[in-house]
Amino acid sequence: MSAIDNPVLVSVVIPSFNSSDTLEKAINSALAQSISGLECIVVDDCSTDSTREVVERISLLDKRVRYLCLPSNSGSPAAPRNKGVESAKGRYIAWVRRFQSAGGANRFFSASK
Repeated sequence: MSAIDNPVLVSVVIPSFNSSDTLEKAINSALAQSISGLECIVVDDCSTDSTREVVERISLLDKRVRYLCLPSNSGSPAAPRNKGVESAKGRYIAWVRRFQSAGGANRFFSASK
């Protein structure tokens, strides 16, 4: 598959639960990477705070940001990560925990899809 067929090279998945206080920083950190062809997928595990509003506000300004919400709280970080991988369009997957920035080798993990 060529870059023309799939312009998204890296899908950054951010699992989230009640993380509105740190989520914007995590999203902006992911978007600031020098990789062209990047998408950022925030997967909400049924937060009760303003997580949805934070992501929707950012996604209006940057179309690389997508919001997904699980139908019910999974109680585990695995379900949001898996949902993010399922919906990813990129050739590679990267995870950023909501309280981390994406800079530095020890904070930006990736695996081939």
